[in-house]
Parts: sequence; C-alpha cells; structure tokens
Amino acid sequence: IRSSVISALNASNGELLWRTEDISYTLIWISKVNSLAVYGSAKASPLPFNPQGNSSAPPAISGIGIVARDIVTGQKVWEYGGHMPYSPPGLWDNPNLVVDASGRLVYIYTKPNMTSRVAFCLNGSTGEPAWSVANTGSLGPSDYDTYAYDDDWFRLVTDKLDNPHTAMMVQRYSHTNGSLMWSTVYSNPDDNCILLVGGNWLFSFGLDTTRIVGFSAVTGKEQWVLNTAANPNTGVVVDGVVAFGSIDGMFSAVLL
Repeated sequence: IRSSVISALNASNGELLWRTEDISYTLIWISKVNSLAVYGSAKASPLPFNPQGNSSAPPAISGIGIVARDIVTGQKVWEYGGHMPYSPPGLWDNPNLVVDASGRLVYIYTKPNMTSRVAFCLNGSTGEPAWSVANTGSLGPSDYDTYAYDDDWFRLVTDKLDNPHTAMMVQRYSHTNGSLMWSTVYSNPDDNCILLVGGNWLFSFGLDTTRIVGFSAVTGKEQWVLNTAANPNTGVVVDGVVAFGSIDGMFSAVLL
C-alpha cells in the first residue's frame, strides 16, 4: 500500500511529538497554515506486494488530496479532495501547494494534461473552497508553468518545448476571487524559468541562460534585464534587495 508518514519533532531537542500515516496517499509537499500542518498528496491505488521491494506496475493516481493537522497534536482538522486532477508522468508540471503570506489561504495548482490547468484556493483554517480557475491561458501545447505567491497568485509561462523559445507570459490573479488582474506576453529566449515575488516586484530567473528579468508586480510591465556571469538558479527578495545564487557557486545581490 502506498502511504505518507508525517512526523513532528520538537525543534529544540529532536523529540518526536507525533507521527501519523495516511494510507493510499503519497506525499508531494507540506506547508504551514498558522497552527496547522497542511500537506498535499497524490492519492494512489494499492500496489501488489513484491518481495524485491518494487512494484510490478506504477500506481494509478486518482487525484490530489489536501490534509490539515494540528501542528502540536497531529489531530486531523480538515481534508479536501482526492479528486483534484493530477499531472500524469512525463509532464513538466506536477501539483503545487503554497500558503499565502497571511497564512489564511492555500493555493493548489495542477496540470492534468498539456492543455489544461486548474488553480484551487482553499480557506486555510477550514479547508472550504474559496474559488477555482480553470484553463488559465497558455502559449501553446508545449509550454511550462512556474508560480509565485505573495498575497495574490502570480504565474509565468514559457514555451519550454518549442524551438526556438520565443515567448513568456506573466499573469497576476486576485487572492480574493481568482480573477485575472493582468496578463502580459513578452518575447523571451529563456525556456526554463523560476518566478520570485517580493513587494511590488516580480523576477524571472532564466535557469538555462544568464538573465534575470524584473517586472512590476502592479502592472506586469518589464522594468529591466540583468545579464549575470553564470546561470542564476535560486533567489530570495528581502527588504528591497533581490539576492540570488548561480551555478558558478557565487551569491549576489541587487538593490532594487
């Protein structure tokens, strides 16, 4: 049987506080909503026993479930889904769960096939659905999505599998009802990007190039392009500074 084991440890001494197992769920991601541990899992069918320790066939994924537990006791507070669509093997995008900065909302984004996308928003305290948005736009049948969250939900799409790579779309959605606030498309050579957000800024990091693009989070307009010495691969925005690492082992910072 596929399952997820969730454990909580005392941060000061490593003592086990609680441990629980969810049968038929395979853990994908875990986050924190106020006093709750919230995790998303792919609901899989039972696997036949194999003494060599591997399955004779891959599990059938029936959907995505979201579970919230009291972070102190481990008691289940709410559960949602088991029916949300899951990205089949071979696609670039798999389900993604992020909690907004206030800890009130849980965003889940799935891509069940190459032309369909679904974004869900749940009340972080109760698990009740707040809104959902389907088919939120694409650049064609072979694009790639990345996301950022800072109160509102931001999405970046590149035509990853097209050759040459020519386009990038950036979008902002309201956290209150999921409505599209703005959407802009740019020419873009970066096929593989990550998206960061901080304050009034958005940043696209080209993982296969040496480019960082700065956007206005308010309007979506491109503000500047920074060419770095090596491919940027991670970053953070803090107090008016974007700091980033690159594949040459360097860590740099840009004052906004």
